[in-house]
Amino acid sequence: MNILDLECDELLNEAIMSKTPIVLVEGVADIPVYEQLCEVNELKSEVYAIENIKGYAEGCRGVIDCLSEIRMNSEGIQVEKYILGIIDRDARFYRGEIATDKALIILQFYSMESHFITKEATSLIIRSMTRATNTLLDEQTKENIHSTIKESLFQLFTLSLEALRNAVEEDYQALFGYGSNIHQIRNQGFDTTVLGKEQELNDFANTQGIERSWDSLLKICKGKWLFHEYCNLLQAEVATLVFKCKEAQVQQCQFCITENFEKCLYKVQAKFSEVTIRQLLFSNVKTSSLDYLVGRIAALS
Repeated sequence: MNILDLECDELLNEAIMSKTPIVLVEGVADIPVYEQLCEVNELKSEVYAIENIKGYAEGCRGVIDCLSEIRMNSEGIQVEKYILGIIDRDARFYRGEIATDKALIILQFYSMESHFITKEATSLIIRSMTRATNTLLDEQTKENIHSTIKESLFQLFTLSLEALRNAVEEDYQALFGYGSNIHQIRNQGFDTTVLGKEQELNDFANTQGIERSWDSLLKICKGKWLFHEYCNLLQAEVATLVFKCKEAQVQQCQFCITENFEKCLYKVQAKFSEVTIRQLLFSNVKTSSLDYLVGRIAALS
């Protein structure tokens, strides 16, 4: 039977009978990530967008409602052994709107994009855009480059608190919310204006148990904002490497050592769009930031 012809309450029986666990995700963008995650870790499971299950729309609510119906009709069967729903953390987490179910896992960070802003990702893009290899990109060089990018990304922390407070407090008069994009926020000058509210936003953060840290930024910053800024900063940083190599500010390539600067291995060979960077990183799921998801999927029967 084609599982996409099944009603929600038939999913559990199908998973048990076929001996293939089912992973339910929010939408189309999640499918390739989770299918690759299962493939590279040799995990047997079927991944389906919730909108392809009859009667359910895409998104967090569809996954939660479907799991609730499955649980209601499970007749005592441990649903979490056969079915797993995965949803974004986003602002609903801070509004207390996330249902508690052993068959449901909430991402540790705001959304999937946030999991791919890592030192390993930075190294992969540098190697893809230049002729630099892992031999040239030593750990210290990678750490320095990625730390520089993270420091710039942290400017999004106060903006994220403003958007989060708007999503949590009904009567709060916000400058903008998560529905705005970074271009809109900057064009209206809100990225500067919001700094005048920094102390009150820090007080709000304290009421939510949010520390001013990189981990917290990954949890409260809209994934699309963070990833967009990361791509721009990363490409800008890559463009400086040829000059840094010439001046021995990074581990020098053999051509710059011999003063043949035109052939520098850090020279950009290909400029990538944000879409290209996303596709490249999302097809490389061997990252420790996803280990907790691998572990939970592996726990399915």
